[in-house]
Amino acid sequence: MTQNRRLMRQDFLDVMDVTWARYVPTIIALTEEDQARYARAEGYNDIKELIAHLSLRLQQLLDVIPALAEGEAVTIPDEDANASHARAVESARDQTLEQVAADFNSLQDAVAGMLGDLPDTAFERAPTYDWLYRTLIEHYQAHEPPGEPQNPAAQHGGARPAPGEHIMEDNPPQP
Repeated sequence: MTQNRRLMRQDFLDVMDVTWARYVPTIIALTEEDQARYARAEGYNDIKELIAHLSLRLQQLLDVIPALAEGEAVTIPDEDANASHARAVESARDQTLEQVAADFNSLQDAVAGMLGDLPDTAFERAPTYDWLYRTLIEHYQAHEPPGEPQNPAAQHGGARPAPGEHIMEDNPPQP
């Protein structure tokens, strides 16, 4: 990838392969003590809550990207985002780590499938690009597990959304 080149389908698929697909195995491989330390550092009681939070972000992509790709306006009010986040974290408390991990892996696969199915023009639409970039690149970096490589797009200078090309500013990522 060249510096500041806008990312396209294969770039985002590479990101899913290199980072998101390895996320759960990487943190499950940590010792219990390191898992607990990592979860606390990320603002969660345990890694189940953190995985549930990331699952919610992937689910949001599945919910909004098809509409954005078609040119529809999509917003998630802050109160809805906060309530969804609280529900996702709370539900993780009642599930096993294996269940939470399986849900995450299923969503990760669904996002990769959605990326493969999107029309090429979707990656040129500012709102679609913004949601993909901020979730798959920046949000992963915000919760990057210890010892993992950076997102490939970040390593190779994938273009950030341009000023004015953002719709998520009103809905910043939740901790």
